[in-house]
Amino acid sequence: MSVVCRILLLGCLLLTALSAARRARYMVVWHSFDCSSHWAVYTNFTCRIGPEDMEKLNINITSMEPMSEMLCRYKVLVPRPTQNTEMVLFDSTFDVCQLLREGVLKNKLALTVYHNLIRDSNLSKQCPLNQGLIYFRNISVMDGFPAFLPETVFTLNIIIYMPNTTDRLDVNLKGSIVESNRARRKQLALNL
Repeated sequence: MSVVCRILLLGCLLLTALSAARRARYMVVWHSFDCSSHWAVYTNFTCRIGPEDMEKLNINITSMEPMSEMLCRYKVLVPRPTQNTEMVLFDSTFDVCQLLREGVLKNKLALTVYHNLIRDSNLSKQCPLNQGLIYFRNISVMDGFPAFLPETVFTLNIIIYMPNTTDRLDVNLKGSIVESNRARRKQLALNL
């Protein structure tokens, strides 16, 4: 085997090991997951954590008709304890159909979340979005995240809406990024 092949093989193994170590070091613990539909086209909107794994999210929603246009606005907030306020980390809007069509977002964090979201889903990969039951299973947000993340509590607000109307879907999540060891989990549980 040539030196170049050995270096490439070693590089691939190293990247795989680093990715596994990153996922093993940090975890997201979800505290609440609320969703509501203010859109007649979407019914039976359910969101739940787990049940057997507090790191995984599951979503079901029924679409009464195909949808060909919608926007998504997401906002990530973290506490600012010294001022007793919250700081907006991200606040962005994107066209859902454009994302499905091109698979590209300027915000790499949002793109990572999108790829984790659709991994186990029956969401159509183009617009119009499918009619009937749409599901997202075992959503894990840590895959593909940076190796260093600060431990923090955060809130994620997502609004999916039709432009120039009041029709929308609201999703609100509260969670914590923590190191995986049990001592930190116990301490976090005691503080809640």
